[in-house]
Amino acid sequence: MGANTSKMTLLLFLLRRKQFLILLQVFFIVSNLKNYQALPTSSGYCRQDELSNSPFPSAKNTVEALMLSHFVYYLKSCSPKDLPPEFPSNLSCEYYEEKKDGTQVAVIRSDENKYIAVVYTGTDSTEDILHDADLKAVQFGPEGKPLVNDKHVKVHAGFNEQVFGDGLYDRLLAFISDSMLNKYPSYRLFVTGHSLGGANSILTSVAFAIAFSSSDRNITVENVSVASPRTGTEAFRNFTNNLNNLSLWRIVLKDDIVPRLPPSMFYWKHPGHTIHMTSKGISCYYLHYGDDHLGYAGVPFPWNDVPYLDPIYGCINHHIQKYIDYVKMRESSTKNTNDPFVNAFVTSKDGALLLDDFQDAYYDIVVDSQEISSS
Repeated sequence: MGANTSKMTLLLFLLRRKQFLILLQVFFIVSNLKNYQALPTSSGYCRQDELSNSPFPSAKNTVEALMLSHFVYYLKSCSPKDLPPEFPSNLSCEYYEEKKDGTQVAVIRSDENKYIAVVYTGTDSTEDILHDADLKAVQFGPEGKPLVNDKHVKVHAGFNEQVFGDGLYDRLLAFISDSMLNKYPSYRLFVTGHSLGGANSILTSVAFAIAFSSSDRNITVENVSVASPRTGTEAFRNFTNNLNNLSLWRIVLKDDIVPRLPPSMFYWKHPGHTIHMTSKGISCYYLHYGDDHLGYAGVPFPWNDVPYLDPIYGCINHHIQKYIDYVKMRESSTKNTNDPFVNAFVTSKDGALLLDDFQDAYYDIVVDSQEISSS
């Protein structure tokens, strides 16, 4: 009884610490709205293909993305003596780096599932929050050496600095290209992360896709990010969505507040497809905003605002363990884990679903409040 009480006390402490960090992040973002710049409409366009350039992520791959995003929080090096007890024995830690600014990234290899994964940690310190709140838009890539020859393709300055600052991306690319892919040429290249780590994983995936598009290797970069905030401008979104060797899926749980940040009322946009998990099921939105020409719906209009009805629950649902619990429950009911985690985009004809999602948002808040009150 005493041990269980201690565990519950520790869990509540960790949850409150995470909630405090997220709320502090929201405070910094709101207080930094003066950094927003008026940007011109981009000259890009949304990809008009019938389906995404890769299949929907499987239940197994979705669970892998969540578990890797969870384990990386506990890594401090790839030395066997430093690996946490939770680290699976069937995975191999190949590379780990922590920058002075708090950015942490690891390269994990799975011989069982034949992938090489690049995994970023999320918001877990005051330094991370300051990067989250750096709302200036800068050209995508290392300072002075943008990766895209279009001045409108800009991203969140804090995320860009974490990925490209101090030469981190160059070291990662060299390690992946020269060491890992040469040794394991048939393995998938998989990039993931939670929260801030999800944003960093998206920027890294886009940079990888650019780098490998000009190589002899036939490599598709797979990204499944968890609870990522918005990362760039409309031009960045359009550029990203048109990369044929990039598969990008963003997982969002219920009314998690972080994927609704920075505010959409300015110029920040989400690239890739959105997988929205609610208490009543899972909906997948084509390139987040939909496509009228193809008959796909975007996220319903209340999607951006619902978390602010009760930001405390919006913060609680941001916790990585909440995502893991939801997906594991889904996986347990799946007969074949190689089946797609979700297998269809919401169509424009499913107009009732838009209202259902709006109602689900309130339903989720009620369910969450009941679960927390009873625990």
